[in-house]
Amino acid sequence: MQIETARFGEIEIPEDRVLEFPEGLVGFPGLNRFLVIEDESSAPFRWLQSLDEADLAYVVVEPKWVMPGYQIDLPPSVAAGLGIAQPDDMSVLVIVTIPEDPREMTANLRGPLVFNAASRKGSQLVLDDESLSSQFRIISDQAAS
Repeated sequence: MQIETARFGEIEIPEDRVLEFPEGLVGFPGLNRFLVIEDESSAPFRWLQSLDEADLAYVVVEPKWVMPGYQIDLPPSVAAGLGIAQPDDMSVLVIVTIPEDPREMTANLRGPLVFNAASRKGSQLVLDDESLSSQFRIISDQAAS
């Protein structure tokens, strides 16, 4: 499959790498197909590129790189819908926002992207856990100084 993206130009991807988010992402309910693009030079960060909107690509990261010990309680209905029977079936990414000053980048820990790596089906959760932030500073003030 060939796709055209604003950020990466034309790229070819195998169909079996497409992630399907049946309900879309928060704010983008009509965008359902995405691709995770990995670039070793920017690891552990990756890109979540929309296949439905060439201009839409999010920076994402596994939450363990941002907050060690990060865990979510996956609602049983979501787990069943995604075909997640055990924790090893689940992959989790969080969206990163990088402002003009990259030292102020944040991760949305309250809106994780959860997907079944085998079926490639996913969902964005909206967690009601007040101990988690939707704007978690990745680089703490102590680390920046």
